[in-house]
Amino acid sequence: MKTRLFLFLLITLQISISCSSDKNNTDSISVIGQWYVYKNIENGSTLIEKEICDEYPNCKKKEYKSNGTYIFNEFGYISTYTYKIEGDFIKYYDPTTEKLIKTERIISLTNLDLGLEEIGGNGEINYYKKN
Repeated sequence: MKTRLFLFLLITLQISISCSSDKNNTDSISVIGQWYVYKNIENGSTLIEKEICDEYPNCKKKEYKSNGTYIFNEFGYISTYTYKIEGDFIKYYDPTTEKLIKTERIISLTNLDLGLEEIGGNGEINYYKKN
């Protein structure tokens, strides 16, 4: 009886250790860094913006800094905000008034790809590649 109990506990321990080491390897993935838009989906139409960004280096770029600063550069027009990540959402705030400016839902995130959908917008989804 003790042998069966020991084997049961041993197997249970091994399974829990195996599962915890596989636990979401996305924990180390971060939005921190510079991203440029390469694809836009709006009203069911897809626009590949990579060609535009190759021609115009300041097309649409986002930069998330580790101190909570967010910089958006669209064709040389630069806006700076603060940001907070809450679950699957990125919330952007005016750095002076701390008023919520907009919210985006993270629909995909890997080390090199970021998909964002603006909440309350027109259903536009932008995909970004990491610089």
